[in-house]
Amino acid sequence: MAKYIGSELNNGNYGEDIFCKLLIDAFPDEYIIYRNRQVFGREFDMAMLIPDIGIVVFEIKGWRESTVQRIENGDTIIIATEEGERPDTPQKQVRGYRFAIERRIRQDLGVTPLVFCMVVYPQISRHRFHQKQLNKVTEEQFTVLKEDMASFSAIQAKLSEAVNEVQMWHRA
Repeated sequence: MAKYIGSELNNGNYGEDIFCKLLIDAFPDEYIIYRNRQVFGREFDMAMLIPDIGIVVFEIKGWRESTVQRIENGDTIIIATEEGERPDTPQKQVRGYRFAIERRIRQDLGVTPLVFCMVVYPQISRHRFHQKQLNKVTEEQFTVLKEDMASFSAIQAKLSEAVNEVQMWHRA
């Protein structure tokens, strides 16, 4: 089981809760999961230290498939809420957290670690992800979908795929 540092595991945020529990159970104890931590005044949903590789930062959106209305401007997802429609930019959010974490580590430790980011849609299937054109906002290889959360091996494979992609970029 991965080590956990953060807020209460059942804090009422369904998407974060199930994803966090899955990560804790799916990865060995040398992995460290951080939840709802602040860096430079910005609070990220979750991050995981991957030994000998780096850090992945997660933005978790617990939206139901019916909540997603449309994509605007290539990077904004319009979400239906009880108050009406609102824009959301999960990719921009998580990139901001990524840069904040990278900068904090560089300032405090004088090193620049490999930090990359992923968006998590625990209630959205791969079919709906493409049907709603969410792939225009978040690349599938850096997006965790409902099917990726079906088992320990599925989430491990998804994370491994993302790590391989990021490492390939850094070698180029």
